[in-house]
Amino acid sequence: MGVLRRHKILASVGVVAAVGLGLIAWSVAQIDSPGPASVDDALDRLHQDGGDAGPDAAMTPPQGVYDYVGEGREGLSFPPLSQQDGDQIPGTVTHRPRGCWTFRIDFNAEHWQDWRYCLDTRGAGLAEVGGRSGQTWDLGVSQVSNESLFVCDPPSPLLPPPTAGTTTEEACTGTNSALGGETTSAGPSLYVGPDTITVDGEDLETLHFRGERTLTGAQEGTEHTESWFRADGLLVRYERDIEIRSDSPVGAITYTESGWLQLARLEPRR
Repeated sequence: MGVLRRHKILASVGVVAAVGLGLIAWSVAQIDSPGPASVDDALDRLHQDGGDAGPDAAMTPPQGVYDYVGEGREGLSFPPLSQQDGDQIPGTVTHRPRGCWTFRIDFNAEHWQDWRYCLDTRGAGLAEVGGRSGQTWDLGVSQVSNESLFVCDPPSPLLPPPTAGTTTEEACTGTNSALGGETTSAGPSLYVGPDTITVDGEDLETLHFRGERTLTGAQEGTEHTESWFRADGLLVRYERDIEIRSDSPVGAITYTESGWLQLARLEPRR
């Protein structure tokens, strides 16, 4: 029922290495240009990880690396740093045991996010159970990295969708390696209804969700997301607009993220 709210829980909470960055002098601040993520690296990661390449099942996209295109920008208020999403954005589906699978997006060479989905015990529906995100900022004289880990308890239902116009309240809680304490991302998810998106010359019937989230705890902020999914759960299009505030020794630091991405090729690379 609520889908898109999950699709920004992780990156929005897990990308601000505010404490470490706040200690760096303004003189070292620079534009961080990590470049696009590598499709070959995504394939190598998939092959090394192994996954569970058994037969495709309902509510489980085929395993492989999918091509996405899009635009996006992430920024920090202090030091004044920014990153751009790459001109190629690989999205990787990896099958897991017991009816689970993960989906990872590499926004650029230094910013990624994944989500973990599982079938319920009866195989009657698909839900998000959590995920991770990571980001590295290049400060010239050094690099600062951080990762987040989030859990949705209870899991957030994804498929089958509810009736169009249905709103669902959901929440996930997690931690960030750069900050102490927990952050909760919670709010309503609206299933807008079915929608058609053209991909690779083919009209796809998709499920359109809209999410409004409020973050509380170790980090505070808001996030707005629009997400379109294929009937098997594969993300087809994703739009995001996020603002997160974190305390640091030099005062509040704001992280912003905005952009969109869309599936460009129906068949995955294997």
